[in-house]
Amino acid sequence: MLRRFIPQSWIERYRILRARYAAWKFGYPSRELIVIGVTGTDGKTTTSSLITQLLESSGKRVGMLSTVFFRIGGKERVNETKLTSLSSLAVQRALRAMVDAGDQYAVVETSSHALDQHRMLGVEYDIAVITNTSHEHLDYHKTMEGYRAAKGKLFASLATAYQKSGVKKAMVLNMDDPTFDNYVQFPADVKIGYSTRSSQSSLTHLLTYSLTADHIVLDGWSSRFNLRLPSPLLRGEGEVVTIQLPLPGTWNISNALAAVSVASILGVNTFAIKNALANVKSVPGRMERIDEGQPFTVLIDYAVTPNAFEHLYKFLHIARSQKPEAKIYAVFGATGERDREKRPILGRIAAEHADVVILTNEDPWREDPHAIIDAVAKGAVEGGKKEGENFFKIFDRGEAIRYAVEHAKPGDIVVITGKGAETSMAIGKQKIPWDERAIVRQIVRQYAKP
Repeated sequence: MLRRFIPQSWIERYRILRARYAAWKFGYPSRELIVIGVTGTDGKTTTSSLITQLLESSGKRVGMLSTVFFRIGGKERVNETKLTSLSSLAVQRALRAMVDAGDQYAVVETSSHALDQHRMLGVEYDIAVITNTSHEHLDYHKTMEGYRAAKGKLFASLATAYQKSGVKKAMVLNMDDPTFDNYVQFPADVKIGYSTRSSQSSLTHLLTYSLTADHIVLDGWSSRFNLRLPSPLLRGEGEVVTIQLPLPGTWNISNALAAVSVASILGVNTFAIKNALANVKSVPGRMERIDEGQPFTVLIDYAVTPNAFEHLYKFLHIARSQKPEAKIYAVFGATGERDREKRPILGRIAAEHADVVILTNEDPWREDPHAIIDAVAKGAVEGGKKEGENFFKIFDRGEAIRYAVEHAKPGDIVVITGKGAETSMAIGKQKIPWDERAIVRQIVRQYAKP
């Protein structure tokens, strides 16, 4: 490939020039919006959606660019690109469309690849948010240090971003994440930390204030917690607000805290925050329950990282606590041309937590899909599974889902991960239509009679 012979410095220069040209071409649209950038390994899309819903609940007009969909002028369309962050030209075009549609805020899900490749250069961020960092994209970044450094570019950009009248530059950081100490040292006018447990960092004094959750109760498919709001936010002695969140798992509480932090910066009051969180809508393909009247649970989730797998399966064990004899069926694979190191890790985690593991095809791109499945299978065997008994390789994804649904008994849980709300399967250079949510519903209706 010709690109292999082009010096990296030339590629870098081209990317920078292209991004600057894109911002100029569309009239620097992000200077007319308050831009909130959300980065992190897991939870970016849910956090972006929660921020959007909180702001809209207080009457603000909000645009959003996310992995799942684009929202411009109150209208949504599916993101079919399989990219979290688009090209610099596409990003600037979308931001201009938001301005023209009357949006005041832009929530922009921002990937480490896009930051490293200067695709977001010219996006004038006002608030930088991080959810967490864990093993992912090491095929590209090579090391966790390189991965974290790429995400750090979002926070570094606050110091040089266009200064909008009356708008302070702010960062929102996860105090429970090991990268907190790195990012909190970047300059910003406002620094907010959020946590679901006691932070061990010695640098919390650098925060303007923090938001925390305690007395957490995971109640089936929802959660409840006490949100502790600080006095700087309330201009008083502080307050404890009980929050009902119709989303499961501690990770979603963490996502909600990140969203609340942004809302607090932008002046959304406590009453509006509480009501908005009680009525939030889940993101399609994120812990989405498929209910066609079947006597067992079917879940679709986008989980593709070891961290997401750990959270997901621990939650599922809690979810079946009322019926411990119920089985968990795990259907998943791994994406081709992506982080190969994580494949056996995913297999091992699923094998340790699920009763039956079914490995299948999942966006192989130009890799050999059978080789990908075999790599995941090594981890499943390490996790104690035996092929033909409680571990199966079913190449056809539809047949793999059908096998799990056919064998599930009342009270069991079938969890299908990796595709979420995507509407295509990447095979070679083509994107074959594959709407997992619709396909699963069809299979459940056909085979799962109550």
